[in-house]
Amino acid sequence: MQAYAMDLRDRVLAALDAGMTYDQASATFQVSRATVGRWRKRQRATGSCAPLPNPGRPAQVARALDAGIVALVSAHPDATLREHAACWNASNATSVSPSSVSRALRRANWTRKKEPDRQRARRGRARGLAG
Repeated sequence: MQAYAMDLRDRVLAALDAGMTYDQASATFQVSRATVGRWRKRQRATGSCAPLPNPGRPAQVARALDAGIVALVSAHPDATLREHAACWNASNATSVSPSSVSRALRRANWTRKKEPDRQRARRGRARGLAG
């Protein structure tokens, strides 16, 4: 969930400073009364109503995976997510799950519908490639 924009926060607090009540400000700017109260409380405590930083450290694996996922999938186009994860884990110091590979592909806007195994096999027989 994205934090509210600073200009909205500033306008709400300016309205409160001009004499508007919490209820009027929340109705005017379409934010909850509790949000208005939190912004005012944070402004009084810290001097700023800026959003707090997200807790925890940024994911290092996701950044590295995002950088190399397209090359990995391009090199092995018929591999499954589990096979892509195993290939990544064998060639990198970090370990990823098939779910992480799926999320990285989604972030890279990589969409590809694979053919089911039955149709691939049937297509090969039609060309005379399989028994």
